[in-house]
Amino acid sequence: MNKILAIIPLALISCQQLNWAEVPGTLNTVVNGVPDIKITKKYYDESSYSFIKVTSGRYLNFTAILSSTDEENYRWVNSEGHVIYSKQGKIVKVSAQPENSFYFISPKFKINSKIKDSLFEELIYFESPDAMMQQTSELRFIESEVITYLDKEVSVNVYEEKFTTEIFNWKGSNKYWVEKDSDLVIRSEQNIYPFRKTYKIEYFYKFKN
Repeated sequence: MNKILAIIPLALISCQQLNWAEVPGTLNTVVNGVPDIKITKKYYDESSYSFIKVTSGRYLNFTAILSSTDEENYRWVNSEGHVIYSKQGKIVKVSAQPENSFYFISPKFKINSKIKDSLFEELIYFESPDAMMQQTSELRFIESEVITYLDKEVSVNVYEEKFTTEIFNWKGSNKYWVEKDSDLVIRSEQNIYPFRKTYKIEYFYKFKN
């Protein structure tokens, strides 16, 4: 991709996003969960920088802004200063509270229209509890479909990543929706922690004129 992504300077990150922590703060939140953040075309047009929306269960719902890129690796920061790193749409590192922090060592994940199936092994380090795990993953193309994205229909290729981990007998699957026109992941469902709910991540890219 030759276009230049719009990246926010760290000093300009606002305080509009919700915390990474999955802790409800009020009685209303406990009963009803946190309010959803609706990403419409108007919301997107009024945003100056690339961003992601992350949801998981009833109590996690926030956005994070793209602060830097290194070829295929993106660094996203929310208002609390918590950092999410993605590689071609896969979350490969989180720097937040110790219980939420982890990273893949030399991640091998790769996804694009030229790849139909791949098998690879990776190492993951979790900060708390202190643990190193080996994960075996199989990525395969599932189907092509049309989804609604920013109030319009777009054509995507859907991929599934099935994984198994030697510790905790942790296994599961992740899904990625890759827009055909841009070859970018615009939606994903990922299991990034053992024994937690699935994380749904939507990617919204802004490009410099």
